[in-house]
Amino acid sequence: MYILTKNQIIMKKFTFILTALFVATFANAQITLEHTFDHVIDFGWGIASLGGGNFGSDHRIIGNYLYEEDEDSGVIHIYDADDCTILKTITKEEATSYSFISKGIFSTDNKWSYITYKRTNTQGWDIGYEDCKYYYIIQVQTEDGTILATLNDKAFCEDFVTLAKIGDAYKLVVKKDGKYDYYSLPGNGEAQAITAPSSKYSARKIAREGQVLVETGTGTFDLKGQEVK
Repeated sequence: MYILTKNQIIMKKFTFILTALFVATFANAQITLEHTFDHVIDFGWGIASLGGGNFGSDHRIIGNYLYEEDEDSGVIHIYDADDCTILKTITKEEATSYSFISKGIFSTDNKWSYITYKRTNTQGWDIGYEDCKYYYIIQVQTEDGTILATLNDKAFCEDFVTLAKIGDAYKLVVKKDGKYDYYSLPGNGEAQAITAPSSKYSARKIAREGQVLVETGTGTFDLKGQEVK
């Protein structure tokens, strides 16, 4: 029978810890505010998606998916833009609009993600159009309801949001308080499934006396793989 030495056991634990931390970091890639402009900005040569993804002569569309809202049943059908097969059906939230439905742009996992415009009950404007009398919250959300970012918590109706591809990366511009926030997005348009390391044990990061530790089913370890009592 082959018996592992103490050093081999430590190295296996350390490898597992590093793999778990890598997966956690990869899965939690962030939407990051890079800059705020005082005035509206325009993109130069390239491809942009404007106006919340609406079709029209003034809008350039990028993406691999089509989607339609079924108002009667309260769902959104997502289609493959190549062969028009249905890929996903999501249930709409009440008083919420959706745009930029995609995979691999707002996150790096294999979940559908999108911009949501959620109407609040706070009235901020005295105008004729009923819905736009209220403030909106603009967020990035996944299909399971996870909020990845809140972009504006006091927007005028469905205010300005635009998505653009810059080289191999994606950027987002959001109007807020009369200025324009410029975000980098973690995905490159390629959805990637996250596979946890194969093990019967789970691992989680914890903090103890100012030190980051990893707790597994077999014990607690520092980032060098040494067990901590």
